[in-house]
Amino acid sequence: MNHSIPSARRGREWVLGFGLLLLAASMATAAGQAVDDLGKPRPSADRTWTIVMYFCGDNNLEDELLADLNEFEAAMPDKGVDVIVLMDRAKGFTEEDGDWTGARVYRLRPDKDLKKLNSELLADCGEVNMGDAATLSKFVGAALKAFPAKRYSMIMSDHGAGWPDNSNDSDAPGSKDNYDELTLPETVAGLAGGLKAAGIAKFDLLTFDMCLMGQVEVAVACREVAGVMLGLESLGPGFGLPLEDVLGEFAAQTDTSKLAARVVERFGESCKRYGDTRRQLSALNLDKVLPVRDALNAAAAKLLAAADGQWATYSRSLFFSETYNGRVEYRRGPYAKASFDMIDILSRCQANSKDFPAGAELETLKAAVKECLIASYRGADRKLSSGLSVYAPVRGDNMRSAYADQAGTKDWAWREFLEKLHALQKARGQRPKVANGKVFGPDNQPAKGIVPLTGGYCTFDLEGTNVLWLTLDFCAKVPDGSYAVLFKTFHVAPGMGRRKEET
Repeated sequence: MNHSIPSARRGREWVLGFGLLLLAASMATAAGQAVDDLGKPRPSADRTWTIVMYFCGDNNLEDELLADLNEFEAAMPDKGVDVIVLMDRAKGFTEEDGDWTGARVYRLRPDKDLKKLNSELLADCGEVNMGDAATLSKFVGAALKAFPAKRYSMIMSDHGAGWPDNSNDSDAPGSKDNYDELTLPETVAGLAGGLKAAGIAKFDLLTFDMCLMGQVEVAVACREVAGVMLGLESLGPGFGLPLEDVLGEFAAQTDTSKLAARVVERFGESCKRYGDTRRQLSALNLDKVLPVRDALNAAAAKLLAAADGQWATYSRSLFFSETYNGRVEYRRGPYAKASFDMIDILSRCQANSKDFPAGAELETLKAAVKECLIASYRGADRKLSSGLSVYAPVRGDNMRSAYADQAGTKDWAWREFLEKLHALQKARGQRPKVANGKVFGPDNQPAKGIVPLTGGYCTFDLEGTNVLWLTLDFCAKVPDGSYAVLFKTFHVAPGMGRRKEET
């Protein structure tokens, strides 16, 4: 290796290289230190859309959300779209991309490396509380002001539970037990605050890449901050919404409804490609959601008036309606998500009632939902999904006390109907009796126990008029001293065979 003094040319090259190194270092240290420290506005005549992304990955979704960002980088068009993302990472779920923790704000740039973010770092914020409306508001306002555009879209990605909460932050400084989440009022307030700071009336498109956010309560609240909303009635799939597949189309398309419908279309294609038949996604025109709310409440008012004589039928209809968290979720008490398809509940009440009092109101509701839907996809196992769900706790112990305030339903007849139903269940419900239990062996003779896979069985008599669902627990002691438990459930409802055929 030659250690001689470099020539004048090489010397000039070395000085130039050193200057570039200093410039790069100064750019790196120029990044902001807070979610609203994103620099001066950067107007551009070529920018059709600014997409703001709120990625709360400070939980067990860290690796999935990080992978989503890398996919977004790979799909970024050269011009027309700017994507500004606040990503909060967790400790311990993935070591990808240097295993940085805390929150960062990036301006996404085109990049094909799916293992490392190579976008422009706008702010390195340290640990932040993504469950605080102030964090959401500051970030949204700063992002919109820094990157003005013709159209604006907001994407929120993380866990979702419908109206009760979203954006679960497991390392939230300043919060109780270091955990926080956004309620529906906090979500709307955070978005509204950011929009106001930027002088923008509404987002053109609001997307919840989260479970269970396609509820009428969520849509009604979000009409204040967006024109069109994308939300799932169902739980979300592991592969999430394929937003990156449509990203390039934003560059030249200003029709929000067409873009939202395209996302729904690509989502359906992804579900079919992965063989997932249990998902549902809707694009909603939020300017037309109030007639849906009003029609629901009109129907609920009629059911409320008839509840004294029909409470058992209505309870059974609700229980067997299209649900998105499993039939036995009621066991979780107040932690039950209790998200059911809105039209299926009322349609089932109509089918099971001798004198259904809300036939006209139900037809009005169906028409209002159809008018509100821009596009909707439902998998083969979601044939009873209509496009909008509603909070419908089966029992009184499932009802969340915050429903009136946080979901904005204080004056809703639907909430009053649920409360009346629960009160009648408590006052008139009877504990069923199980009697005459007998165990038989494969020879049809009485036995002390059942040996699995031998043909043994048991019989019993069930007495009661209000039984919806029966679960039997069969226990057997195994050699290590523990017990093996088999759960067997039985449906006690008329028309169950028809429901299975419909589903």
